[in-house]
Amino acid sequence: MNVSLRSEAASPYLVVVDDDESARLVMERILRLQGYRVVTFDGAHPALDWLERSAGETLGVVTDIVMPRMLGTEFAAVVRRRWPELPLLFVSGHAEPESLTEFAPLGPEHGVSFLKKPYPLTDLFGALRDLGMTPSAA
Repeated sequence: MNVSLRSEAASPYLVVVDDDESARLVMERILRLQGYRVVTFDGAHPALDWLERSAGETLGVVTDIVMPRMLGTEFAAVVRRRWPELPLLFVSGHAEPESLTEFAPLGPEHGVSFLKKPYPLTDLFGALRDLGMTPSAA
């Protein structure tokens, strides 16, 4: 389990779940530079454990779709059931938005969006902003 949690301002956390360590570390670094308070996980189960304790301190969730042990869609379904107010951003280099039928319709107005990897950083920041996931300092 890889968990990165650093103390910063008292703003809510953006939860990032991706089994690819390099993708996770790059996203964490980019988001921190944009003023986000980030907690990262290498899989769904440790992220769910953290959310059980800290969902009230969570801005939203960014999750990969194709991961071992529990797919991002299965993880997101649990998140939706337990914490329906949390926005979800799916990111994947393997899956397509059509694989997210249980979350349809997609769109920021429904609290669920999708980005196909690789994506420009402007698309990432725009998707987060459209879902209402903006850093407190912004």
